[in-house]
Amino acid sequence: MKNAPDQPSRTAPWFQPGAGIVEALFTHSTDLVLLLDAAGEVRACNPAAREALGALTTAGAWTPAPIQTLIHPDDALRMHAEVFGEAQPGASVGLSPFRVRGQAQRWRWLEGTAVNLLHDPEVQGLLVLARDVTARVVAERLGAAQQQVAAALSTATTADDVVAVILQHALEALGAAAGGVLRLTPDGAFLELLGSAGYEEQPGNAWARVPLSGPVPAAEAIRTGQDLLLSASAWDSLYPQLPRSSYQAAAALVLNHEGRPAGALTLHFRDDLQFTPEHRQFMRALADQCAYALERATLLDRLRTSEARHRKFNQFGADLVSVISPEGVLTYTTDATPRLLGYPVSALVGQSAFAFIFEADQPLVMQAIGQALATPGQPVQATYRFLHQDGRWIWIESIAAYHPDDPEIGGILVNSRDVTHQMALRDELKDREAAFRHLFAHNPLPMWVYDLQTLRVLEVNDAAVVKYGYSRQEFLQLHLKELRPGADRDAFETLIHDLPPVLQHADPVCHLRRDGTPIDVIVHGHGLTFADRPARLVVVEDVTEQLAAQRALQESERKFRLMAENSSNLITAQRVGDPEMYISPAVHELLGYTPEQAARLNHQDVLHPDDLPGYRTLRRSLIRGQGDRAELALRVRHAQGHYVWLETSARVVRDPLTGRATEYHSSSRDVSARRQAEAQVQAQVERYRQLLDLTEALEQQHDPTTLAYEALERYVSLTGDACGFYLRLHGEELRVVHSCEVNLSLHRGLTQGFPTLASFGSIGEVLRAGQPFFGVVDHGALPPQVAAVLGEFRSMAALPVFEDERLLGIFMLLSRRPEVDTEARRLLAAIAERVSVALERRLHMVQLASSREETLRALGLVLEYRDYETAGHTDRVVRLTERLARALGFSGSELDALRWGAYLHDTGKVAIPDSILRKPGKLDAEEWAVIQQHPVIGYELLQHLPNLPASTLEVVRHHHERWDGTGYPAQLAGEAIPLAARLFAVIDVYDALTDRRPYKRAWTSQEALAEIERTSGSHFDPQVARAFLELMASEHPDEPADDEGAALQPPCARTVPSL
Repeated sequence: MKNAPDQPSRTAPWFQPGAGIVEALFTHSTDLVLLLDAAGEVRACNPAAREALGALTTAGAWTPAPIQTLIHPDDALRMHAEVFGEAQPGASVGLSPFRVRGQAQRWRWLEGTAVNLLHDPEVQGLLVLARDVTARVVAERLGAAQQQVAAALSTATTADDVVAVILQHALEALGAAAGGVLRLTPDGAFLELLGSAGYEEQPGNAWARVPLSGPVPAAEAIRTGQDLLLSASAWDSLYPQLPRSSYQAAAALVLNHEGRPAGALTLHFRDDLQFTPEHRQFMRALADQCAYALERATLLDRLRTSEARHRKFNQFGADLVSVISPEGVLTYTTDATPRLLGYPVSALVGQSAFAFIFEADQPLVMQAIGQALATPGQPVQATYRFLHQDGRWIWIESIAAYHPDDPEIGGILVNSRDVTHQMALRDELKDREAAFRHLFAHNPLPMWVYDLQTLRVLEVNDAAVVKYGYSRQEFLQLHLKELRPGADRDAFETLIHDLPPVLQHADPVCHLRRDGTPIDVIVHGHGLTFADRPARLVVVEDVTEQLAAQRALQESERKFRLMAENSSNLITAQRVGDPEMYISPAVHELLGYTPEQAARLNHQDVLHPDDLPGYRTLRRSLIRGQGDRAELALRVRHAQGHYVWLETSARVVRDPLTGRATEYHSSSRDVSARRQAEAQVQAQVERYRQLLDLTEALEQQHDPTTLAYEALERYVSLTGDACGFYLRLHGEELRVVHSCEVNLSLHRGLTQGFPTLASFGSIGEVLRAGQPFFGVVDHGALPPQVAAVLGEFRSMAALPVFEDERLLGIFMLLSRRPEVDTEARRLLAAIAERVSVALERRLHMVQLASSREETLRALGLVLEYRDYETAGHTDRVVRLTERLARALGFSGSELDALRWGAYLHDTGKVAIPDSILRKPGKLDAEEWAVIQQHPVIGYELLQHLPNLPASTLEVVRHHHERWDGTGYPAQLAGEAIPLAARLFAVIDVYDALTDRRPYKRAWTSQEALAEIERTSGSHFDPQVARAFLELMASEHPDEPADDEGAALQPPCARTVPSL
């Protein structure tokens, strides 16, 4: 077998005839395809699986092997449960990621689907389709480990804490057995050991400080700036003087800070690893995390030291120093108080500070005091308004720290200074800066500020960035002369230093955009100070378009005359306000007028009445400035009286400075021939649109006669042929099913002249072969009665219609035209093909529905044979269910869904042990609890079947619910129980009552109906029960009791079965 999958020597049953799909999977699938037998042995695999799983081959030959030998021990049990425990016959289950041993004995992650085909006699195996997801799974696991380390690092606040996290969490995430953290000394000459973990012998003093020039991996990694990843053999080769002890692979990862090596993380592994690109990337990312956290913690340590020193300076500074109690009472203040606040010291000591603080600022100060009390020794800051002794409010900035254990302080130490002037300046500066920045940033004109000494740009607005095409960063690196053409740069650099503080160029100058495009601009300049440096603000006005428009207008006027005099198009031009209009000589050729005659004509005189409104709208829009160009097709009256289609392009010329219209130009050409062709094409498009509509209409029909009617009517409408009819073939007899535009005499003549397909002669053989017939009507060769009625028709077409490769009928069209043209032939063939396709589709839908129905019924019968139901239980409940459902108004898809639920209602019993399901006696509580799970089991088994309606699943899950809420499995009550389940519950119980079981006799129909009536409102929906009783009463369904079963359970022991 060519390209056959790898397989054992014996002939595998899955390659017998009929198993083509499985064979195709093995032959062509790029996924890994395995076939397992019931014992879990791999019986066959495709080339992709053999290439990926080295364990399946021995010396290049395929070797059967149990699947457990390929799967990682941690995944074997779960994989076995998914494949052999969850896959029902004919069903597929998804396989979550699992590891298998691949080539070179490496573990690979796979994910896929298992299909249970053990019951299929042509396959007899479990089909496993899998794909390699190693990269994704490894990335997810590495990502989770990285997040865990990041979370741990985020809680570390000191360098020692960060080192501890690295040694505890990072080593574990990297899979290292031991490791250490080293940092470069400030002079960059040594590596200091900050900490280590996992080594069998702790590093001694010799490793506490290692020269950067030393022959050790960490030093080499920092010297080269590259991570060093070593297998056992590489370590022995490069560092023979350093014993590996019990470790195999090793790594030295550079810890970078601001792009430069700042330390290293050393790692030792128990296994001899081959570092994959994914692991290299992960190790690098984790090292960067650790480096960042270590640097952040180091900076925090330095900050704490600086803050402590700052607090000491505040204690002895020249500013106001005071102490307040936790309640806010001033207990001490320095002699600077009168100078800053105007009060003598005695006037403040013993007073509440809040008595002098601005009311709106008091919450802020209270919050600061609360924070200081909560964090003793930690500084807090607040800026607030304080009442000066002279009655004015001044701004005070205070830094405070709570020292409860310091006997010299005994409260909150506050260092304050007067910042009133700074606050006033800050507010004024903010207002000015905000106004200037808003004006600068949002100005529609390009603006920038440049340094007067360096001539480089210091700030630029968005309008300049857009206008000149540079990015903001590029613009801020520009030298001003780069904006000028090369020839102007030397003179510009000399001139710009002599400019006055305020500059406005009256004449345009040339600037260059980033792409080299020149633009004409007028430049305004204003001197200012920017960041304490002399600078100039530049405002640019682009006048490129105005200057170009002026030049273009002059050139346009010159060319216009030349073009108009020699153009075959009709050219017109008119200045606004000038009654005179220029009309080119082409008007005579197009419309038959001389230019002078045309100039005297009014629009109302020559334009077609239907085109006048569009022309007026176009002219008004151009006058009002709603665009500068427009096109319009108009019919204009020729001098000889007929209308000519002209395609006119109108253009308005505007003043470049004011934007007002100055002239109107138009160019017109004769498009009459094109318009006629477009009309013909439009008619053809309409015919094909109707053909598409026919296709859609045919798809909505299911009856063959209706299909023929629709097709015939549409064709006669499309082609305008005289008449047509559809002949249906019954055996060899032809019958006219439908006709269109056929009179009675023609109908009779055709029926009598062509009673059978054979009567068509050679035409019939052509049609039977599936070919259409097109030809002329040979009146002499026709039967007399047919020739008489076909006298006026000159051509005919006959097209076969097939269903399931069987000739079903014939379309016949008669026309007075001499022949059936090519276009009509294509159209007829397309219609016949669409009718055949629609009929084929209808047939397939019927066959599909029938197949699904039989499949669901077969499932119900399988369940019936396993339980105590007598033969026919499934069909009985289905028939009764349909009768009751119709009585309650069910129809169509609702009725189908309910019927399928009746077939499948006890699907869950396949999971109930026979010892319980077939127990002849009463069930104990534990067994009853197992039985009550079968509706849920059935629902879970069926819910994944495609296209199974929700109502079907509701019957399976809820047909044991009771109206009063005491049923199972969900204890639903009343109308919370789906209607379909309430309906079927009545049928199920009725059949169980009237059916004989080992533990009970069969009740009579009357006894069962009495029980249903008695439990209506408790067990059953009263309305459904009443409808069932009325149905049974109308049909007299009473059946005699089964005397043979009378001894098993007397009629008086009436308990409604629950199964």
